[in-house]
Amino acid sequence: RKPDLGLVQARWDFVNKDENLLTRLQNINLRFHFEVEQQVNGVFLNFFGFNGTAGMWRIKALED
Repeated sequence: RKPDLGLVQARWDFVNKDENLLTRLQNINLRFHFEVEQQVNGVFLNFFGFNGTAGMWRIKALED
């Protein structure tokens, strides 16, 4: 355990990304979001993007 850690976030992916045109396009959009948008925001804007479906907050971090 790391008491000073307030948030963890993981990248997620589609399991059926090659199933049809729609899932391929959704996968392209999601990859762009993680590989370009979040990286650029983090480097140039010092912006932290949180994707709620793939992350967890420590309640104490929110209370502080």
